[in-house]
Formats: sequence, C-alpha cells, structure tokens
Amino acid sequence: TDLSILQDYVKSSYTVVLLLTPNVLMRPWILVELATAMAADIPIVPLEIIRPGISFQFPTEEYYRQLLDGTLLGAEAAVVLREAHVNIAQLEKGLRGVFKKIAFRYSPHRPAHIRRA
Repeated sequence: TDLSILQDYVKSSYTVVLLLTPNVLMRPWILVELATAMAADIPIVPLEIIRPGISFQFPTEEYYRQLLDGTLLGAEAAVVLREAHVNIAQLEKGLRGVFKKIAFRYSPHRPAHIRRA
C-alpha cells in the first residue's frame, strides 16, 4: 500500500523534520510517519513554521487523553493507524518526548537577512 511505502521511506531516513503547522497532529498519515520514526529510533526534529495569523498549538493533556481513549481522531483515521500497526500508547509517549525538545522556528515571510541569522 501507499502507507507501507511511506513507512519504508521514513525507516530509511536519518532524521524526520516535523513541520509544526496547525492541525498537523490530527493527520493520521503524519502520526503514522512519527510512530514509524519513533519505532525505528530515527530522530524527530520539531520545526515551528511562523506565519502571520497562523500558529501551531502544542499538544495539551487533553490532546494526549483523547489520543489514548480514541476520541481524538475519527473512525477513518483510526483505521489508518491500525492498518499501519501504530501502537497508540507508544505514539503518545513518543510525542511527549518530541515536545520536550525545543522547537526550531522558521518564518518564510521574514526578510532574508533575518532568516539567515
């Protein structure tokens, strides 16, 4: 399946860069990528994208609770995660670890001299 191909690409990566954009942690394919990287001990680097009027909301305890109890994602997303053999408890623990790291910040709309700093 396309999903297994995606997982193979992740497994062959040296690092996974997680672009912190709104609702990224609600996308099942992203969660599959992250779970695959975590299972393969591939480092995940959080990169916060800074754009006017748009901001990433870091996961709260409520997010983690809903992820664990199955109320966060819809039925289709649950099927995607199950088919990819994602262990939700391990995913939750891994996400907590990712967000203990300081996220890099990038703003494509800032002047070039600031982006290079």
